[in-house]
Amino acid sequence: MRISLFIPDFREGGAQKMMINLANELTHKSVDVDLVVACNAGSFDRLVNDKVNIIRLNCKRTLTSLFPLIKYLKSVKPQVLLSALYHANVVCLIAKQMIKDGNIKFIVTERNYLSLRIKNSPNIKDKLILPAIKFLYPKADSVIAISKGVMDDVKDVCSLSDDKILHIYNPVVTDSFAEDIKASPDIPCSRDIPLIIASGRLVEQKDYPTMLKSLALVIKKKPVNLMILGKGHLEDEVTSLSKELNIDNHVIFKGFVDNPLSYIKQADIFLMTSAWEGFGNVLVEALYCGLSIVATDCKAGPAEILNNGEYGHLVPVGDEKAISDAILDVIKKPFDKETQKKRALEFTAKNISDKYLHHIEGGAI
Repeated sequence: MRISLFIPDFREGGAQKMMINLANELTHKSVDVDLVVACNAGSFDRLVNDKVNIIRLNCKRTLTSLFPLIKYLKSVKPQVLLSALYHANVVCLIAKQMIKDGNIKFIVTERNYLSLRIKNSPNIKDKLILPAIKFLYPKADSVIAISKGVMDDVKDVCSLSDDKILHIYNPVVTDSFAEDIKASPDIPCSRDIPLIIASGRLVEQKDYPTMLKSLALVIKKKPVNLMILGKGHLEDEVTSLSKELNIDNHVIFKGFVDNPLSYIKQADIFLMTSAWEGFGNVLVEALYCGLSIVATDCKAGPAEILNNGEYGHLVPVGDEKAISDAILDVIKKPFDKETQKKRALEFTAKNISDKYLHHIEGGAI
């Protein structure tokens, strides 16, 4: 069987990383895998194993990759084309309508809470693509959402029937985790007080202003430090806010790091204050490291990963007082590290790739 995975680029994003994890794992299951990439941007190609065949369409934008993709599909004729991120999904499904090859199964994956992602996007092009999404998603052979919450949202937005959509969680934990966690980079702050860590792009979705306001409330009662892993267009704004709140001596903006596990494992608490998510890969990474977790009960993902609070405190979105109270609670009573790690092992690439293959081979939704 040949399965082709179609992504926009190799940029350092969660969707790209999860599709690479899936591609790598499928090669261990006697599957020929092509990873078809619309644009050359990004450096995540270094994560692709040697058994995956990378097909570069060499386009400047995802939406201009339609005809190169069609040419590839007509030439290679894979049994399945599996796409991720909605611009790539739209291109995938237009290609389906144009080539009309019933021997290729076209599956799109939705990786974010679609209605909120588009509503809150500063990019007008995202809003303009919504009618195409609503029209084309029902024409897919199936739609895979990365959480139950995303599945329900996509069903509502695109008027999908139950037999057209299912959810399969992300393949977060890979064989490399055991090695990655061994590294111990320097943490440039005192370890005599609790270290909180957050990981994610500095964008509106992650709601770092609420995180910093929560930290300011915590520091009034107990000294803590916060390290943020990630970059984004709100970096200057968030940095300025930490100074305005007079907590900049307690906040470290580390930027993008190649091995976040090596930093996460050295912290005491993982903090997520997102306004919305599709899943929340970083929560699984934090669980794997045995951290106590405080996360917003946003749509969608955190409540599913944390099993409605069993593996971490869930707090209302945007409520800095509730977040600060939860942080103080887990400082007093941390979660059991081994129980946390056991939960993370439910999201291994091996387990998740089995679910994809089961569905691809005709398993019931």
